[in-house]
Amino acid sequence: CLIICREEIMNKKLLAAIAQFVLGVLIAVAPRTFAHVCEVTDMPMACHYTAQAALGIGIVIALLAIIGLFVAEATRAGLDIANAVLGVLVILVPTVLIGVCKGAMMHCHMVTLPTLVVLGVLTTVFSVIAAYLDLKLAKHRLYESCHPCRPACDESQAQAVSDHGPRHRGHHAHRRLLRRLPAVDEP
Repeated sequence: CLIICREEIMNKKLLAAIAQFVLGVLIAVAPRTFAHVCEVTDMPMACHYTAQAALGIGIVIALLAIIGLFVAEATRAGLDIANAVLGVLVILVPTVLIGVCKGAMMHCHMVTLPTLVVLGVLTTVFSVIAAYLDLKLAKHRLYESCHPCRPACDESQAQAVSDHGPRHRGHHAHRRLLRRLPAVDEP
């Protein structure tokens, strides 16, 4: 079970990191390639600065995803939350903070704006889900490693768990962690 659980954890960790990395790279390169902004002539327009901001934000998202591969669950959850906030920032840059060209028929208005909004929403959603799963896993590991009545594997450990008495066993009955064992004060 332990090997299967570790494989499942690694798969989830890799999936979340790969998704965030790919989205970060797409955010960084989209305004300069397939969802390009207007070309700079004499004076740069707002979409030029949106592309520069998206490049920086996308690089940070990709780097946080890579760092997330090498840290513990609780730290990775923090990185996921940071990526979720950056995903919201990706949405805000072309819509509220910097913007794109005002012309409705401009390429940056028709393509770059919706592309960055969709990529920002996807980044936020994936990051929030990854943070939830990482926090859940970190909480479970903390409980397993620190709690005196973690699930028993054999009878000697089961007896040690029963020494806590019926009151302690009743406290955890809703979690179904302890099997029915006679308490120390029972005959």
